[in-house]
Amino acid sequence: MHAEHFRLRQMTAADFPIIARMWNAHYGERYPLELSVLTQLARTPWYDPALVWIAEHNGDVVGAIAGKAPTVPWLPPDLGFLSYIIVDPAVQRRGIGSALYTTLVEAIRARGRRWLLVGGDPGHLVPGIPLEASLATWRFFCSRGATLREGFFDLLLDLRLPLPGTLPETTTLEPVDAAHLLPFLARVFPGRWEADMEQYLQVGGTVLGLWTKRKLIGFVAVYVPGQSYRGPSQYWVQALPGPAGGMGPLGLAPEARGKGLGIALVRGAAQWLREHGCTFAVIDWTKLASFYGRLGAHLWRAYQSVVLPLPDTLGHE
Repeated sequence: MHAEHFRLRQMTAADFPIIARMWNAHYGERYPLELSVLTQLARTPWYDPALVWIAEHNGDVVGAIAGKAPTVPWLPPDLGFLSYIIVDPAVQRRGIGSALYTTLVEAIRARGRRWLLVGGDPGHLVPGIPLEASLATWRFFCSRGATLREGFFDLLLDLRLPLPGTLPETTTLEPVDAAHLLPFLARVFPGRWEADMEQYLQVGGTVLGLWTKRKLIGFVAVYVPGQSYRGPSQYWVQALPGPAGGMGPLGLAPEARGKGLGIALVRGAAQWLREHGCTFAVIDWTKLASFYGRLGAHLWRAYQSVVLPLPDTLGHE
């Protein structure tokens, strides 16, 4: 099959089951993608139907790409995102990935973006390229001028093991509502976390607040099996041998830092997840492995952040 034997078209929700099957044929053993995750991501305010494409051959879907070009004050105005690109393993190395990538880059470049970050987009599927990606995947991006940035991890906490430490008697950890949480986030963590937590509360999610003397000093989002909204920390939990929850983002007010409250907050969230039926807890998209390791969390998944320059013009392959 040559490039001229396939065509590109806009993606629709009817394509999601096929995309999930293609993803799982490539990454499914370690990153099993459920259809509900793709459906949920398409309902976020960040999903851009003009920046998602399908490659077809003889009426069959053989590739897909999704991008974003959000305009928000907490992101550089010249930055776009490649959320994911996937090509059926049976037809790789035939120009499909190149055609999808070129189409996305031209559309994002037309919106004034000069850089493309792979993963880590608002409403993301992955925070970067999974380190298990094939050599062909790395060659694909490196040949287009990719620069490696930070590495990130998903960490796994086995809740069957003891959790050391307790919350100080002067603090409490309990669900917090939007009226208290959003002003706190606007002051301490404005931007993405503020937007994500507002959306999470709107769909009935649970965020725990750390309080002292009736003052909110910290927060942590928690996710449990069976809830309608899947947190990023739950995307790959089908690879685990028991019910898994997740936590994050989480953070403390500046005046509460340096007092041991951070690890106590994580411990409290882990205990909450255990009490709500979880055997495991995933802490996603972090660089703080040694911090969470104090509770026994260990490396589970790893990703590489990659940024690519967007040329003014592109030739079609």
